[in-house]
Amino acid sequence: MRDWYLDKLGVVQYESRAPGSLPSAAENPANDRHSPEPEQSSPEPEQSSREPGQNSLDSIGNQELSPAQSPEQISVAEPAAKAVIDDIASELEEAAAEIRHQELESAPAQESKPLTFRLACWQPTQDLLVIDSLEPGGNVSREQAQLLTNMVNALLRLQSVSDSASEGMAVELAALLQFETIDWPQSADTSRAAAVAMLAAFLEARITARGVCRVLLMGELVAELIGGSDAGEGLRQLPGGASACVVPSLAELLEDSSKKALAWRAMQKLV
Repeated sequence: MRDWYLDKLGVVQYESRAPGSLPSAAENPANDRHSPEPEQSSPEPEQSSREPGQNSLDSIGNQELSPAQSPEQISVAEPAAKAVIDDIASELEEAAAEIRHQELESAPAQESKPLTFRLACWQPTQDLLVIDSLEPGGNVSREQAQLLTNMVNALLRLQSVSDSASEGMAVELAALLQFETIDWPQSADTSRAAAVAMLAAFLEARITARGVCRVLLMGELVAELIGGSDAGEGLRQLPGGASACVVPSLAELLEDSSKKALAWRAMQKLV
């Protein structure tokens, strides 16, 4: 690199000789005329005119593989890397299988968990039955009873438009502060199937023995027990010939007043 810079600057370079050495005939100007022409030797490699460092950059792509990159070692490393990847994939598959196994084992445990609930029941008029879903041991607050009173009276007013016999009918809050409760479980059998059978028997008895022809079912629990209807889906026909509709529970209606419109649309189908 030093020689390259000196050559670019036009500096003539002299090579030092050993002490006592004499210039050769080719180098002595006095002997230029009589000395035979020197044999032509292979020309010196021409100094590159490229910028410093350019040769090293261009040669990167032409460098031979280092010992760490030799083809022999690459061919050995590829199977080893593949083996590591296969081991990781196998461990992941085993972990996924274990998770699925645990989920399958936990499913029966969840299914066998005892089902507990409480239902509140009213029969405000001879042909109307109301059932609301409560937490185990829960109760109906005065505010909830007042809301149900307003809902039933609105239904009766709507009914009086087409049925003169219903004109002037109304229920009082005091009447709806009194209600029946159904607590589950009632026996050693706490399964959902037994709860479904119990509610079906209760509804059939009220429909056939007390002349109920309209049933207002409130809350997700009651909806699931009669067959999974969602709130506002429409009327369901129950054994005995009664029509039923599902609306949110009283607690839900007080918590989210926007659901009252959904409940009212569903209730109007009972008229």
